[in-house]
Amino acid sequence: YQIRTLPVFLFHLGFIIIIVGAGTTRYLGQEGIIHIRKGEVANEYISSDQWVEVYAGNGLIESQRVYFSTVGRNRLRLRSRVDGYSLSISVKEYIPNALKSFDEDQEGSPLISLMVLDQMGSRPLYIPYGETVTVSGNSIGFETNQRTDVSFALSDSGLVARSLYPVSKRQMTIDTMMILAVGRWFRLEPKIFYRMGSLSFAFRDLITGARTVMVASSDPSQGVDHIYLNVCVEDDCRMVYIPYSEPTELPMNIEVGGINLAIRYGPKTIPLPFGIKLNSFVLERYPGSQSPSSYISHVEVIDTLESSPIEYSIYMNNILKHRGIRFYQSSYDTDLNGTYLSVNDDSWGTSITYIGYFILTIGMLWALLAPGTRFRKLLTGKISAFAIIA
Repeated sequence: YQIRTLPVFLFHLGFIIIIVGAGTTRYLGQEGIIHIRKGEVANEYISSDQWVEVYAGNGLIESQRVYFSTVGRNRLRLRSRVDGYSLSISVKEYIPNALKSFDEDQEGSPLISLMVLDQMGSRPLYIPYGETVTVSGNSIGFETNQRTDVSFALSDSGLVARSLYPVSKRQMTIDTMMILAVGRWFRLEPKIFYRMGSLSFAFRDLITGARTVMVASSDPSQGVDHIYLNVCVEDDCRMVYIPYSEPTELPMNIEVGGINLAIRYGPKTIPLPFGIKLNSFVLERYPGSQSPSSYISHVEVIDTLESSPIEYSIYMNNILKHRGIRFYQSSYDTDLNGTYLSVNDDSWGTSITYIGYFILTIGMLWALLAPGTRFRKLLTGKISAFAIIA
């Protein structure tokens, strides 16, 4: 390389390092939110990214950060060993705002189809075998061991039901009504309305074989995001739907190849290497208004590597940085006794990016000011041309 080409080299090198820093941030950096109540110490935060976590026995065995979307290819490949058996998990589909539906499948389980009429109007209702649903405050179960307001069961005479409360039976074609005995089994008949309190239902069909499917809804306010996974233990595979869940919710339990697993999809709890205690929270308002002008969290950093707690005030443009982790003021509880702090743990990505910008700046300044560079020659030529014209 010649010395006059070094500015161009630094300029391109800076760009490459910035891209490396961005990749480091994406794949190694962590962001999230931490909630602290007054007088309490928090030493973990909730990630902003989504994770797939797999549990077996008494602990976590595998986890992977995921970026699922409806555009492009979704990737998930988890491999591990459980009790000496190989485990592999891959994603087949991501379903946003998923709602439950059913497809007929001869290898599936029985499914009851009802038409329900209540305060919300009339709508179809499906009850899978072995499950319980709640409608208008009434629990309805199909071949379950739970105590429900209405129970359905299969018998030699067909589908039968019984209720813990009085049920009136009215034919659709004839205006006659009959009161059924409480707690006694009766056979469900078509074209009959059964009424229990504010709930009315009619028996539509008994599907001998059906399987549950999740379908995407166009309404973001409905449904819960799901992922459709292929879970294999050795050569025994099972397709399962895993719903989005918060870290406080229990993972979904499944059994594959005689191995009990629990899988969760959603944000996860990330521990901090130190604790943060909220001493007080101060909210300031504009004079004569209830609109907040600023809010401050007075905290203490409790770290075993420090001889004493470190006091700090976090507010707009005044962040707390400790051990490479940054904390920003984000929000607060309505009773003003709790605060929400945004967490950014990306010391490597930030440092690499800053180095890239520094090298980029050096290259640009060198190209502008150093003698012998093309820009300098063009600038000198223009100055000479202006001098001749003058």
